[in-house]
Amino acid sequence: MRFALSLNPVLVKELRGRMRGARAYIILTITLVLMGLVGYGLYRIARYVVQSYGGQQSAMIGQAVFIGLVFFTLGIICFITPALTAGAISGEHERKTFDMLAATPLRPASVLFGKLVASLSYVTMLIVAAVPLVSLSYVFGGVATIDMLQALLLLFGFTLTFGVLGLFFSVLVRRTGLAAVLSYIVLAAFIFGTLFVYGVYGVIRQAQPPSWLLALNPFSAMASALVSVSSANAFSMSGLLQPFLWLLGGGGIDVSGVMSAYTPLWRYTVGIYAWLTVALYIASMILVRPVRRFRLGAPGWAAIGAFVVVSILAVPVVYGPLTPSNIIAWVRWNTAPKRNLVVNGTFTSPLEPAWAFSSETEVADEAGGSAERVADGKRHIVQFSREGVKHAETKLTQAISQTVPQDDWLQLRVVLRIKSHDVDVCGVLGSECPVMIKMFYTTGGWRHYWMQGFYALDNLMTMGGTMPDCTTCEIYQPHIKVPLNEWYTYESPNLIQDLALRGYESPQFIETLIVAAAGHSYEVEVAEVALISRPGRPPNLGTNSWGTPTPVPMMINSSERIVVPAIVLPTEAPVPAP
Repeated sequence: MRFALSLNPVLVKELRGRMRGARAYIILTITLVLMGLVGYGLYRIARYVVQSYGGQQSAMIGQAVFIGLVFFTLGIICFITPALTAGAISGEHERKTFDMLAATPLRPASVLFGKLVASLSYVTMLIVAAVPLVSLSYVFGGVATIDMLQALLLLFGFTLTFGVLGLFFSVLVRRTGLAAVLSYIVLAAFIFGTLFVYGVYGVIRQAQPPSWLLALNPFSAMASALVSVSSANAFSMSGLLQPFLWLLGGGGIDVSGVMSAYTPLWRYTVGIYAWLTVALYIASMILVRPVRRFRLGAPGWAAIGAFVVVSILAVPVVYGPLTPSNIIAWVRWNTAPKRNLVVNGTFTSPLEPAWAFSSETEVADEAGGSAERVADGKRHIVQFSREGVKHAETKLTQAISQTVPQDDWLQLRVVLRIKSHDVDVCGVLGSECPVMIKMFYTTGGWRHYWMQGFYALDNLMTMGGTMPDCTTCEIYQPHIKVPLNEWYTYESPNLIQDLALRGYESPQFIETLIVAAAGHSYEVEVAEVALISRPGRPPNLGTNSWGTPTPVPMMINSSERIVVPAIVLPTEAPVPAP
């Protein structure tokens, strides 16, 4: 038995017609020349902008050239793709040749496939020809191979959707001019209409609009995919193309295009565009028939019903709780054990050597605070206490020195009790909380600082006003008010994803963890400190609790008290009058 492989005759005929003559090559040459000029202009502008920056200038220029050329290519796709397919079927009707085409043994699906592939092959050739120009960004650095592949796949996907859109209107109205106009109207609604609605929503509500309003916008989707490229260094916050990405993504934290806790905007756009592509192509196969367009019969209606059912079932698999990544994360969550990165976090052993004690005071004539390990009924606790008039900070520091994978769950747990403190809330600058948990970590070679503060009393003093959060901290984290003289259990959200979703760098390597008490006079107690690292995620993605701790019954009569001389902070010498 022999199997003969034959090409689609419509495809062969259309490709020969499009590639004969000099027109196709002239358009290709003009497009590449324009891209070269745009790339050179971006290079010159980016070079001028980054002259005031120190270091990584080459990477900044590479990112500017890469992002600019990708958006320029996307603009070309939006401009020419609907026009190439809008006359695919309507042109046959206008030339009175469609009846001859329908009389051939070719099925409507074969005719549409040949027309579509022939039209899109020209746009594909433009994209492939632009790859060497876009690849020049590798010379400067700052762009990874995965960024290039992601951008190319999105460009090919947008090309297919816009091509099917023009093909659908070509079949529907059977007039090339009207089909092109309708295609561009729909495409303009996708691009400009969504931005208009997004802006009006923000003005009316006086709040950050939801990112799902931009799900149909191809430029917003591309911006959400490329923002990770622009955030590789300081160029992302003050560079050439960041305002453009900010506009498309909504600005602020939404510049990443995050629609939910785990899915960026471009993934929603790809899903919607894929559904539109299949739906419009099926509709085109129905409408292309010259007679009995809507008399499908049992097989046709069965195919449409199957498409609807598959579309409904695909939503939870692609975007809901049943995505492959969520299932894998849930399996890892249930099979891999959790790790407590803190040693002696329940203080069952002497504080040293796991915990290092230190105390800092503002003036030399006041003593620092103390940390005392005592038995409290059936468990051990650490008491922080201090009496004074000026600022002092007492802290226990532990070196963690652990790498945390970015797909892990990282959660902080603290059991504390505030018995007294005299500084209103957390002080004027928000940096004098009676209990503070500080974490120092590095990401990409840069050191970061995260803090969570706790207080029990407010409105005690005016002192020019107090702050509910730390104004001098790198990461915004509102302080938490706890009941006075009552045990309180705090469990943070997943710090890796929480910091990423708020626009901060997630921990990759945790250096140290500090338990501190600050203020003038205070008395606080800490019964447990845990930093839990666990692979995967729980099945309900919003959970962040493991329940209230149950201390192990054990009476300890001995105690350990650490008292060291206060560390006096240096003060500036007065400047003599001239």
